[in-house]
Amino acid sequence: MGKNIPVPAIERLSKIYTVVSGLKKSDKKRISSAELESLTGIQAHSIRKDLSLLSPVKSGKEGYSTDSLEELVSATFGFNRKRRICVAGLDMLGMAILNNPDSALSGFEIAAGFDNSINRMEMITTKVPLYHFYEIEETVRRLEIEFAILAVDAEGAQKTADRLLAGGIRGILNFSPVILEPKLNLLVRNIYLLEELRLLSALLAQDPVPLTRGQTGAASPDKGNSEQYK
Repeated sequence: MGKNIPVPAIERLSKIYTVVSGLKKSDKKRISSAELESLTGIQAHSIRKDLSLLSPVKSGKEGYSTDSLEELVSATFGFNRKRRICVAGLDMLGMAILNNPDSALSGFEIAAGFDNSINRMEMITTKVPLYHFYEIEETVRRLEIEFAILAVDAEGAQKTADRLLAGGIRGILNFSPVILEPKLNLLVRNIYLLEELRLLSALLAQDPVPLTRGQTGAASPDKGNSEQYK
């Protein structure tokens, strides 16, 4: 990428990319920062500031070119290349992710699924190749998988993460109810369901409840979502 862009700005720009990409289904060719604010909940001045971190972006009277915005964010963050991912843990959550349609994970290919129960794997019907946990290192290395979605219990989370790292995994999206130990050369996003529910409860308890402009009942991305990952 070549730029030291703050994580909160990357999160906001990724959300902008998602919205702009969705507009390709329509005939909308230009969009203003005010329109982006109403669609994303990100304040217009933050949108303009974040876009200025990438490269000069021209905004005419009718706003930004949706094609140019999509191409700029995609090229900067590598969204224009397909990355291979795997799912470790094939219980209910893991299977829900494994069975996502390809369109729901645009830009990513689920190349493998892992579980520690041979009986469970024998009962699964999927087009994704399945492997036992002891095959993680060899399979990740052979298939050149970059990212893993971790959906195991707390007891097995760290051991499984270490196996993934040993195989060459560069990033883990962790849905396990435990915070993984920091490791060199590994990016981790911890998504703890109970913690997220507590955050919603805490936000709801405030008076007035902090709402994102244009989105009823949604916490502000600038103050909420950027802080949710440890």
